[in-house]
Amino acid sequence: MSCVHWVHLPQDRDWRRAVVDTAMNRMYEVRSESFKTAPIKTRTLISGVMPSLTLFGRKWLVASDDLVFPGIFEFVFRFIWLILLSLACARYFPHTWFCSEGGVFVRVYMIGVLTILACNIVLLVPLVNRSAQGAILDTAARRVVAPILTVKY
Repeated sequence: MSCVHWVHLPQDRDWRRAVVDTAMNRMYEVRSESFKTAPIKTRTLISGVMPSLTLFGRKWLVASDDLVFPGIFEFVFRFIWLILLSLACARYFPHTWFCSEGGVFVRVYMIGVLTILACNIVLLVPLVNRSAQGAILDTAARRVVAPILTVKY
């Protein structure tokens, strides 16, 4: 004895969509049932949204963990720049005392640029260090990245 099951299909032309929607609803119900027993951390990880960096009252399309390699590149670039400017200051700073006009401005400029570069390098070290901490969704480990960026800029 064979058993035949008839499936009632809607009368409209798009009956395939109804079958697919029904299948998707069943899949969603199964997934939601499995999520009810899952721990909160797993649920956050599966449906987690990439955290954005909030700086100056705006959400930026960059996360706080994306600053490691740009920070290392900037550190190397600024360190080379600091060395070259230090060599230029060591060579030309004594000559500014003999200038009849504008020697003070050149000395202030040289010392100011060296100071700004040194401060940037000092701020880049903790920025790269803190930006490399934690997992992607673990923003608590990188909570000091935004204040460091605020001080830097």
